[in-house]
Amino acid sequence: TFDWYSLSGGQQQKTALARMFYRAAVAKEKDQFPVAVMDESTSQMDHDAERKVFKAIRHAGITCISVSHRENVIRHHRNVLALSRDATAWTIETNEEGQAARGMALDLSKHHH
Repeated sequence: TFDWYSLSGGQQQKTALARMFYRAAVAKEKDQFPVAVMDESTSQMDHDAERKVFKAIRHAGITCISVSHRENVIRHHRNVLALSRDATAWTIETNEEGQAARGMALDLSKHHH
């Protein structure tokens, strides 16, 4: 039997991402719209591997909703919703490279107490 907990954090993340890509392909075959919700799903990867994952997600046509505190994840998304500690939210539209999201994330970090 497969023991999920015998895997390292990075191995768990890669396995979960592989499942996501598989399920997205199956959804597309059924004319369904694939959506992935990811919570710090690339935190155990280096920046280059992370960039490749998000590039593959875009190429596969998967809508990705990510939860992250890390700037390098934010830059891979076109639309960013940032929440402050008092639950005030801002929506920022970004360009393809995520320039506005990076600036917004850095700016918000100054306001967190």
